[in-house]
Amino acid sequence: MKRQTGAETQDEKLDFSVVIPVYNEQDNLRELYERLSRVMSGLDSPYEIIISDDGSNDGSFELLKELHHQDGRLKVIRLFRNFGQAAAISAGLQACSGKYVIVLDADLQHPPEEIPKLIREMEQGYDIVYGLRRHRKDSLYRRAGSKLLYWYMTKFMGIKLPEGTSAFRVMNRKMVAYFNELPERTRFFGALASWLGAKYTCIDIEHAPRKKGKSGYSFFRLLRISLNLALAFSAIPLRLIGIFGILVALAGFSLGLYVLINKVFFGIGVPGYPSIILVITFFSGVILISLSIVGEYIKRIYTQIQGRPTYFVRETLGFNTKE
Repeated sequence: MKRQTGAETQDEKLDFSVVIPVYNEQDNLRELYERLSRVMSGLDSPYEIIISDDGSNDGSFELLKELHHQDGRLKVIRLFRNFGQAAAISAGLQACSGKYVIVLDADLQHPPEEIPKLIREMEQGYDIVYGLRRHRKDSLYRRAGSKLLYWYMTKFMGIKLPEGTSAFRVMNRKMVAYFNELPERTRFFGALASWLGAKYTCIDIEHAPRKKGKSGYSFFRLLRISLNLALAFSAIPLRLIGIFGILVALAGFSLGLYVLINKVFFGIGVPGYPSIILVITFFSGVILISLSIVGEYIKRIYTQIQGRPTYFVRETLGFNTKE
């Protein structure tokens, strides 16, 4: 095989960039590259594949280095540590140069063979085309969590995306430029695209089960991501605290008035110390939970004000640098 050099592809005007975040996916990378290369070569347009290695600690980077030396159209960004999928995607979006940018996962649950379908839909003038998973091949808790998150997004955050929308998408260069300008550290691209007012559509795609390796998304990690989304793109939790506080204050005032009337007009004392202790304990817990929610918002404000970069790059392959 004749090696395509990075310099050659960099000088071309690229039609397509494929951005893939990777974390410990050595078992899937070779098949991903082979299938993706066949699909992209079939488009008969210049392209690049940018893989962001998000601090993998298996053999992913060594395999990526080997694949890069076989095909210079495959470029690699190696991050210093695991900064998270959104940061890895952001690194790829900063480095890509294609007219259209395709984002997909490395676990082969997003079949590369579906890419031409998304690209054809982009020709209708959309800013983003999302892949829609009608039949997810995920675990029960992931499907249930996605449904709950979708309900929250539509009811409280005003994000209007069809249920089953995946991270598999195609964007035009204008949308990529907008994403690159946004300063948020906590990034959820669907919410950001909705805020930007992007013209989008969704089309049905196949969703394959993971063949090899283990997902890096445990239940608790998914819970943390959902919490980040809920707090980063909505002030609803703070408003709920305020509404609950008003209701509790009204209830307390009504109860106090009731006790006062009984004491003054009917001479009835205030029995029931256990119930008083129960009420105090309950509302002490409510206060602590409310403070923790406020603390989460303050933490995010503090992190944003620090202004630290979302990620740091350890090394790159294929970007006109000495290797």
